[in-house]
Amino acid sequence: MRRNKIATFIVIVVLISTVVACGIFLSPQRERENPLDPLNVLAIVTDFWATPLDDNTVRLTWNVPEGGTAIGVIIIRKEDSEPTNRFDGIELIDVDLDSGEFTDTDVTASNEYWYSAWVYDDTEERYTGPVSDRAFTQTISASLSPIQDGWFDYLATVDFSNQQLDVGRDWRVSLLEFDVAGYYPVSANLYLRSNWGSTANIGLYLVVQSWDISTPWATVNAPSFVDTGTGNFFSFTGGSNGYLIDIKDIVLAWASGTPNNGIRMESDTFGWLTYFHSNESLTDVYRPYLQIDYYE
Repeated sequence: MRRNKIATFIVIVVLISTVVACGIFLSPQRERENPLDPLNVLAIVTDFWATPLDDNTVRLTWNVPEGGTAIGVIIIRKEDSEPTNRFDGIELIDVDLDSGEFTDTDVTASNEYWYSAWVYDDTEERYTGPVSDRAFTQTISASLSPIQDGWFDYLATVDFSNQQLDVGRDWRVSLLEFDVAGYYPVSANLYLRSNWGSTANIGLYLVVQSWDISTPWATVNAPSFVDTGTGNFFSFTGGSNGYLIDIKDIVLAWASGTPNNGIRMESDTFGWLTYFHSNESLTDVYRPYLQIDYYE
């Protein structure tokens, strides 16, 4: 009798094992999502920038992700340190992917703000990020020397770079170039120190082609210029004086994408020559410079 019970138990175990095995091989398998498939990838935003415009305004810009399962972007703001997760800070906006810009006007002067972008998918359960940037609502000052300067004569085929910048008589023009990459100015003023000359109205213009002061020009290929507005003229009163000229619109044009090929100084008054100290002046304090106040 005992042997029959054991045999019956063995048969039952074998049958159960067979059924389970058949179920494993015969039942349809659930298709698993491939996380590396581009259609399943939850991309992040790119080129995420926080740019202070003034003490109470920060502009956020970013490139939205393309493809994959992402449908929206959440922007988090936190003071003094970078958000560690999407709940660490104040949620500013929750926008669709077709938006790539936001202006934050709820900030105060002299503070450090961190902004982070988090992307989420249509289940609102998957998030990627953060992509972060920092903004200071406090101005910083910088004094920039020209990276090159000099003057040329329309009537000659050579350029001259010496201890002064010559302007006037309808044929002498001076050029200055500054490296302002990374600066978004609150103010920008060009300092020039005159040496001597007659009274004149001096115009400042954007140079629209590259130049090298060591390369001679003929009249026909002297660098072109465009008028940037009447606000870039100043009156030279003669003698030896210092001038601080507002050129914020020029520097803003460079910050907004206009190619930076420098500034051209030209007199609109026919008469005697006017001389300014150049970056090669023997007197350091007389050399030209660009004073910029900006937000980091």
